[in-house]
Amino acid sequence: MNNIPAIQLDCVSKSYNDFMLEPLSISLEKGLSYALIGPNGSGKSTLFRILNGLLQPSTGSIQIAGLTPKLADVDIKMRVGYVPESPTDHGQVRASEVIDFISRLYPRWDGKLCADLLEQCEVSTDQSYNRMSKGMKKKLSFVLALSARPEILLLDEPMDGLDFFAQKFFTEQIHHVLQQEGTSVLMATHRVEDIRRISDVILLLNKGRFLGEFEKDHLLDQWKTLWIDRLPPHPQEIAGVVEWEEGPLHRLVTHNHMQTVEYLAASGMSITRSTSLELDEILTIMLRNPHICSS
Repeated sequence: MNNIPAIQLDCVSKSYNDFMLEPLSISLEKGLSYALIGPNGSGKSTLFRILNGLLQPSTGSIQIAGLTPKLADVDIKMRVGYVPESPTDHGQVRASEVIDFISRLYPRWDGKLCADLLEQCEVSTDQSYNRMSKGMKKKLSFVLALSARPEILLLDEPMDGLDFFAQKFFTEQIHHVLQQEGTSVLMATHRVEDIRRISDVILLLNKGRFLGEFEKDHLLDQWKTLWIDRLPPHPQEIAGVVEWEEGPLHRLVTHNHMQTVEYLAASGMSITRSTSLELDEILTIMLRNPHICSS
């Protein structure tokens, strides 16, 4: 049972209006944090709606915590905590009533944790929900999701609307459930800082097509900018190089640092300087050159 993926998608696709999410097969391991990223219109929201049962896929099959949505929808919902991009509208009821209602839906609900989180992030439960600020509503969404003690956390633009202090607080809470409770996290975000701080693995989508999954630390370790003393006639033939620029010192960008260094050394070219790329630079180049993702 321990080897069952947190989320398993087999050839899942969705076609509607003028958009097509191409067949997607991925297996998300338990206890890891995945960042689902891509430009607007890439399919992130579509995939999240499918995982939450709000859309039915056109093709393919899904398992969440080893369960099939069509056969065990309620069981799945009890195992999943969800922080939506736009908090659910609970109308005129007080926040305390929202908490009381939600707590009855989750068998692992932790009332003490809920009370502690509410106090630490300073959420008042006495006022009516529709009078709460956007930031307070997002904080409450986080508290509800974490207090359910879920096996899987689905986070859709989780830090949107939160101030710096709340972002830091909930980032720490996510790290806690990852490290101490083995919770699995799937997060859709545009914020590179969230990806850098929270994710283990990056899932890259573009225009409905899945470009692959990449270990964040491996990307940061292998992508480098190198300056060399001379440039060969065909720079594109240098192993690992994806971009280059001529100058007093020629600049290369490589997605495989070790391979490029070995090639340059064998060719008698000297590296004058080497620097790491920022994560946003790496992802921008990958989206601009999708063929790199499969190399």
